[in-house]
Amino acid sequence: MDTLKDRFIRTLAPFIVGGLAEDSFERPLRDLGVDSVKLIELIGCLEKSCGVRFSDEDITPENFRTPRALLDLVVRRSDRAE
Repeated sequence: MDTLKDRFIRTLAPFIVGGLAEDSFERPLRDLGVDSVKLIELIGCLEKSCGVRFSDEDITPENFRTPRALLDLVVRRSDRAE
């Protein structure tokens, strides 16, 4: 079964310079090569692949600091969509 986390990882992986590693989820997205332009593209890709919508209030540094924080946001928005 294709889980939300699987879709998230599959969507995120191409944006990460050097690919995802075990410690990637705790590292800042900026350190992983995700700049502001890539982040805008990533948001759109995640909305499409994970079936979520981010509100203006969701777009905060805390929510987009690390892949883990971003996954947590996607999970929260997925729960809201149901």
